[in-house]
Amino acid sequence: MYYSYHGQIKKKLKNKELLRYEYIDSYKNIGRVLMLYFKDGTKKFIREYRFIEYYPYLNEMDSKN
Repeated sequence: MYYSYHGQIKKKLKNKELLRYEYIDSYKNIGRVLMLYFKDGTKKFIREYRFIEYYPYLNEMDSKN
């Protein structure tokens, strides 16, 4: 069965499972990423070209803190 990487992440974000996030300038051989840390202990990285998709979720989190 196929699971969408970004679909799973966005589901976790909608369910308010995000604990924190950070931008990392040099992650492995990928370059700049947005690292998301979730309540279940998982962390997921987002490549720079997809950052804009995640800004609404991050803004919502920031506005509640």
